[in-house]
Amino acid sequence: MSIGEGHIATHIAPELQPTRVIGRIVGASPGPTLICISSLHGNEPAGFMGLQRVFRELGELQPVLRGRFIGLGGNLTALSAKRRYIDEDLNRNWSPA
Repeated sequence: MSIGEGHIATHIAPELQPTRVIGRIVGASPGPTLICISSLHGNEPAGFMGLQRVFRELGELQPVLRGRFIGLGGNLTALSAKRRYIDEDLNRNWSPA
């Protein structure tokens, strides 16, 4: 898919293959960067699928945006295995503030 400057950019992940970068938009002008991370737990695929849908719809609508929007897949190994985690539950790795 060829996309001009200021429109949906470089990458939309295939539907069934988890990949780190789900999608990336580079806006027509400078602005803030928004990064969304999905699927920290592999048994929670809704965020990954939701980001795929957002990027697919933005690709169809082709809005003119500022800044960058990046969607990332988190725990891809657990997501592929449809398991909450592989070695450690990421909810147990946060340190106190």
